[in-house]
Amino acid sequence: MAWTTHTAKVHASVVMGDRGSLELIARVRFKYSPGRPATPPAYSHGGLPADPAEVDAVEVIGLWIDHGGGKHEPMPLVPGLYEWIAETADHDELAQEAEEDWIAERDAGF
Repeated sequence: MAWTTHTAKVHASVVMGDRGSLELIARVRFKYSPGRPATPPAYSHGGLPADPAEVDAVEVIGLWIDHGGGKHEPMPLVPGLYEWIAETADHDELAQEAEEDWIAERDAGF
């Protein structure tokens, strides 16, 4: 399957010791491949297993502090924070978001 590029919003929480935690909203860009369902048996083979959806190359392209109630402000660049968010992003959630994007585009006729 072909890889497509998507963006999604990811929520992260950074524990600040005794000061509580800092809630963040990150905009990430990632590559997505929808995979392939299992193939039933055919004359030339006994069937092929499904290929799972894949998410790769996750990168943070924006980061904001979430103050709640729809209020947020840009987060200053903190070394290592973008990489940590990209590495810990839930790939299953990103794949679900990409699948929903694909369905919406298909239904809209794109």
